[in-house]
Amino acid sequence: MMKTDIRLIRGHLVAFRSMIVVGLCALFFLVVSCGNSPQNKDGVDSAMNVNDRKANDSMLTISKSDADFMVAAANGGMAEVSAGKIAKEKATNSSVKDFGAKMVDDHSKINNRLKALADSLNITLPTTVNKDAQSMIDKLNATSVKDFDGDYMKMMVKDHNEDVDDFQKASKSISNPGIHNFIMETLPIILEHQQMAKQIEGTLK
Repeated sequence: MMKTDIRLIRGHLVAFRSMIVVGLCALFFLVVSCGNSPQNKDGVDSAMNVNDRKANDSMLTISKSDADFMVAAANGGMAEVSAGKIAKEKATNSSVKDFGAKMVDDHSKINNRLKALADSLNITLPTTVNKDAQSMIDKLNATSVKDFDGDYMKMMVKDHNEDVDDFQKASKSISNPGIHNFIMETLPIILEHQQMAKQIEGTLK
């Protein structure tokens, strides 16, 4: 009787240990899966991953580098709109407030043109900004009203310097005619923004 009881106890222990091992394995795969889920990736990463899969499946009619430029341009455009909305509400200098409104208006139109072009080329664009852009937006939201105008315009000068450089480089390397036309139509607008940002920042010093 004792031997039978011992065997039963041992059997239960083995089964219990097996259940623990299975449970831990399931928990491990759940954590890994969640860590790799799209929700934990920013919008740019997710869009690029989708375009990578399309390229691998020969579903892209343009080069991967052209698609990456469009994703980056969309990210920058969305960031400019978000930052401009903050400036419209938070800026105290009328020129800064007007500049923020112009960013919202101009970049919203640019974003819409880019989205229509992307749809025609089967390119997936991000619907949310990447971590760097979100950090910029969070920083603006956290900036005091006293410091906002100067910080925002300094940020706009830096951003538009980078945008102009990126668009000028892309104008020489982009092979798709539609994307090239978009660049040549957008570049003068960004150059105008760059000059305005520099002038306004200069008056705040």
